[in-house]
Amino acid sequence: MLWALAFLTGMRPGEVAARRWRDVTFSETGDPNALGRIVVATAWNSRVRREKTTKTNVRKVIPIHPLLADVLRAWRDEGWATYMGRSPKPEDLLIPSETGRMRSSSQSNKRFQGDVARLGLREGRTGYETRSTFRSLAMAGGAPREDLDLITHPSPRQASDFYTRLDVVWPALCRAVLAVQVAPLGSAAPAPEPGDYSAARDSALQSPEEIEKARESRAFSYSQIVGAAGLEPATPAV
Repeated sequence: MLWALAFLTGMRPGEVAARRWRDVTFSETGDPNALGRIVVATAWNSRVRREKTTKTNVRKVIPIHPLLADVLRAWRDEGWATYMGRSPKPEDLLIPSETGRMRSSSQSNKRFQGDVARLGLREGRTGYETRSTFRSLAMAGGAPREDLDLITHPSPRQASDFYTRLDVVWPALCRAVLAVQVAPLGSAAPAPEPGDYSAARDSALQSPEEIEKARESRAFSYSQIVGAAGLEPATPAV
């Protein structure tokens, strides 16, 4: 569950650790292109052992990939209760530690490196690479970098403007997440070939005015995206 959240959202480890069930809204339409969402407004700071705002003080809204939705529902309906001994409540953490508390980044990183070794993958990787892997997989599927930046690196300067128009750019964010091509849960089927992403992205918008607003939002956001914190390097996919 930890890796599903990390690899399919691009959240930082501290953001994954701080997510609660109240942050998750599932799509109930049955349409695989109508995605649910995860609200990311806080992060766990392992150094000071305190829940704080996100690294850039920005509230993010991330579409839930269909595979992640399947995994999350199974975790909510059965796995979490088996793990914790009771059903989850809205205020409960999605992936608490064995004691019910937030996982530290060092704990998660040790688990990550252990799983990498068990899978026989190249050693020396860290859990933080799940973030760049999400971006690499999405771009390999055709997602524009500027749309991905709105999911993983929205800047403080554009956040208030962008999220007041979330409904306008939401289809573009969903297309960016759907560009991460993975086989369905329990399937060995190969991922589909990338299609005409840009055309599909804008065709989801309902009018020329909406298309233009979305493009303006993406252009404005991308121009403000690189701040003091910078962007993580695009390391090889795990």
